[in-house]
Amino acid sequence: MNLSGNKKKISLKKLTSVFYTLVAIVMAPSVMYAAGSTAEATVTVTATILTTVSIEKDYSNKISNTGGDLIFGVIVPNSSSGSVSINPVNNTRSTQLAVLDSEQGAAAFHVIAAKYTCHTICLPSGPTILRYKNNTMTVDNWTINVLSGIADENGYSNFAVGATLHVEPNQQSGKYTGTFLISTAYN
Repeated sequence: MNLSGNKKKISLKKLTSVFYTLVAIVMAPSVMYAAGSTAEATVTVTATILTTVSIEKDYSNKISNTGGDLIFGVIVPNSSSGSVSINPVNNTRSTQLAVLDSEQGAAAFHVIAAKYTCHTICLPSGPTILRYKNNTMTVDNWTINVLSGIADENGYSNFAVGATLHVEPNQQSGKYTGTFLISTAYN
């Protein structure tokens, strides 16, 4: 009995078996992939850029007759302090002081935005100082006639702003002026 020849046959047989096993392992994924089904889909990617939101004083002012400005009227001071308030909801004035004219009104604005979009309106965070020469009065307690705006089919939204003017005892006579900042942004 020749053991060395038998060993070669076993080794060759074993080697052939290992070779076919390796070929099966390497080829199996490509065979399985080819046998499976695949599908593809095309998806559209879009982005819409909105019109920049802007805010302007409403000179035509459909809300009050002030040309868009906040006007408290002609006020008669007395020996004690008092206040004058403009309500932007119904454009009325309430006061603890005498007022000589009927010209008063809430400030009026319109927002220009993309149609049917919502935007917030930011009122001043603090008081505004009105000045005449070296004299001052304070305006605060800002109010608005809407909580947020929604642009109409033309991209417009209107709103009004009121506030309270504080008059000191025997306030110096003169025409006091000041400004306030209001802003808006998309929700």
